[in-house]
Amino acid sequence: MEIAVVESVTKTVGSLALVYPDLRRLAVAETIDRLTTKGKEREVPTGQVIEVLVLTRLAVRPVPISTVATWAQTQVVEEVYGFAAAALNDDRIGRALDDLHPHLTDAWAAIVLAGAQAYGVRLDRLHSDVTRVAFEGAYDQRPPVAEGQSAGPKITYGYTGKEDSSRKQVTVGLSVAADGGLPAWYRVADGNAADAQSYLPQLTAVREYLHLEQPLVIGDSKLITRPNVLGFCRVGARFIGPTGLTQADRAQLVGHRRGGCGRGAAGRPGPLLGTGMRRSAGGPRTRHALRPAPPVRAKLG
Repeated sequence: MEIAVVESVTKTVGSLALVYPDLRRLAVAETIDRLTTKGKEREVPTGQVIEVLVLTRLAVRPVPISTVATWAQTQVVEEVYGFAAAALNDDRIGRALDDLHPHLTDAWAAIVLAGAQAYGVRLDRLHSDVTRVAFEGAYDQRPPVAEGQSAGPKITYGYTGKEDSSRKQVTVGLSVAADGGLPAWYRVADGNAADAQSYLPQLTAVREYLHLEQPLVIGDSKLITRPNVLGFCRVGARFIGPTGLTQADRAQLVGHRRGGCGRGAAGRPGPLLGTGMRRSAGGPRTRHALRPAPPVRAKLG
């Protein structure tokens, strides 16, 4: 008996072999379809469109949105998801992103919590920092938004770390779990936003959406400002960051260690650092681990 090969098709498995099992375990498409109110009855549901976009981002050679359909024809997308690759045109992808945008926060929180539970990742210790994403071309400073939606971040000039004053950008604050490096939360802000302003909004978000009542946040010197320190202490959150202290600051910390964090008479909030957190000229840098009352634990260099 002879078997003749009449036709053969060659497709790439690629990133799908590694990523697809995780997408199913985290129920990414199902989570998105549960949150979005549009796109469920389209030929390709919104959740599956977003999953394919994830696959393209993690491919060896990522492709732009305009060529996702062509890329999908060369992969095993049709065989795994059961729809024609041609359905992934840029209009459908654009509508899927529009469907998802109002629900980004809820979708992110649900998937992060699912990942933490599925893989046993602890989220109570977070490393936080700020970076910037550059933009090229003519952008409106603040993108237009649909009625009822909050304004997005302003694409504008700001500090870059490289003194490149000609670059427009947005600021991105990211908190990563110390356990496994899992990105736990992010926040996109105006391109000229100060780094120090990123910590309290992220603290509020992880407490609300990730249910972390007293996380330990580890940051750089921008974390140690008076508003940030008071904000953390008022909700019982913990933090570690480098700062320089004067002798008056050190004496103030010792007093708080003995008497409680930021508490004045009758338990009312009092000054945490009466002279402010500042570095004396040429003074030493000391790394402090502060814990709200009771009591403050501080390592004084």
